[in-house]
Amino acid sequence: MMFYFFMQVKRWLMEYKKVLSIIGGVLAVIVIIFVGRGMMASPTKEKVMVTNAVNTTRVEETTAMMPQNCYVDIKGEVLHPGVYEFSCESRMQEVIKKAGGFTNEADETKINLAQKITDQMQIIVPNLHSKQEGGVTEETSGKATSSNTTLSNSKQGVININTATLEELQTIKGIGKKKAEAILQYRKEHGAFRSKEDLLQVKGIGKKALEAIESQVTFQ
Repeated sequence: MMFYFFMQVKRWLMEYKKVLSIIGGVLAVIVIIFVGRGMMASPTKEKVMVTNAVNTTRVEETTAMMPQNCYVDIKGEVLHPGVYEFSCESRMQEVIKKAGGFTNEADETKINLAQKITDQMQIIVPNLHSKQEGGVTEETSGKATSSNTTLSNSKQGVININTATLEELQTIKGIGKKKAEAILQYRKEHGAFRSKEDLLQVKGIGKKALEAIESQVTFQ
């Protein structure tokens, strides 16, 4: 009786061992499938990362290639003087057009319409009947350098109050450095002087001072 019992247990263990072997084989196959998929997914992920890096580089290169904008200050004989923004690839002709074009008194021969602009360029369009030489001034490291002949605001001893430099303003009898700086500050904040009465708005210039200098200045 005992012998029969042991034989049944042995048979059961053999059958159970086969079941365990089958289960183990199935699990091994599942593991192999998942590992294989993971290995196949890795190159794809790396490929996506490389693609993103290439796209980012292209965007940066495109941004770097985009032309920067330049700011130009145009004064003198144009209809709408002021500071304008342009592409740095623009020409002088576009600046004149943006400023409303030349006035009837402008000496157009002094301006090179084909000249390419630069950042911080100052353009002064001279009057046709004055001795003022036309040209442009470009800011380089904080110092102004003239690209044409040096501009002169004098006309038979008369100074153009709207285009004169600090040094030229000080040549006016009765105008020292402080008053000259105040005149430049007024022009910067309010634009060109339109009449002699506007000079009374400048700090340090009263009626007596105006009477002393009005014969020495012009507003055109």
